[in-house]
Amino acid sequence: MQNFPKSLILLFALPAGALCSAVTFVTSLPVARDQIVVRFNLQPSFSTRQLNTFQFPVSVAYGLTSKLGLFANLSQGFASIDTATPTGAARLLNGGSGDTGFYARYTLYKIDKPNSTFRVTPLAGFFIPTGGNTFTFQSKLQSKSLQFGSGTVDPYVGVAAGISAKRWTTNWDATYRLNPLTSANFSAGSELRLDGQAELKIWPITMPDQGLPHLVNLSLESNYYVNRKDHLNGVLSANSGGRIFRESALLQLSSLRWQVGGGIQIPLLQDLNGTGRVKQKVGYLVFFEYYLAAPVWRKHG
Repeated sequence: MQNFPKSLILLFALPAGALCSAVTFVTSLPVARDQIVVRFNLQPSFSTRQLNTFQFPVSVAYGLTSKLGLFANLSQGFASIDTATPTGAARLLNGGSGDTGFYARYTLYKIDKPNSTFRVTPLAGFFIPTGGNTFTFQSKLQSKSLQFGSGTVDPYVGVAAGISAKRWTTNWDATYRLNPLTSANFSAGSELRLDGQAELKIWPITMPDQGLPHLVNLSLESNYYVNRKDHLNGVLSANSGGRIFRESALLQLSSLRWQVGGGIQIPLLQDLNGTGRVKQKVGYLVFFEYYLAAPVWRKHG
């Protein structure tokens, strides 16, 4: 049992980069009490057909207590899509800030062992409409692919869970974002999202007794979306909503403060409503993340 305190320090007291959290979702981002973690993520995604995106999300987490964490998610970026027009093909491009999310996450259940930990953490919050929802082309309001905001305050609830061990990690979540209807401009449909990750540390083969070396990790991540139909100027859009399931394989190099890597994303299911919808064939992810962690500043009696 002498290694038990050291194991807990490795799993919880270090910044999130030490645990190599999932790239495609952040609800399981670990944060210790009194710690501020800022996650910068530079994430372009290149598709083999028509749709390309470049996202720069920033996640800020603060451990208010050992069980309660406060989170803010900010996003910026741009998207481009090829479309047909009466005069020929055109590439539409839009960029800017997305909606900003705030939520609290509470550790409802936990099991700590010398070499692993298990957590179940419900979360709840909301998104505020900092993103644009008015992008048009040739006076026509465009669809969700080129809009960055919902135009409303959106309640957000869910639950995240994870197991962390010395050589492997798994994380899951289930979240629901309720998007109220707006009477003007673009109004996104509500979204149910299910995510999962399984990660294995493949190098070094033998972990040192002390310190944290550079790590090479293989991460498999799954994302399932169920989207209700959008509205354009208060009118239901037939060419919107549906179900999407994507599987990603990512190779990561990480240290105490940063991660860099890339991978491939394959859509296994694209059940999209309407006709003429753009479907992804294969996507390629390239990302860089940097973590800032604040030391403990409160004194405990």
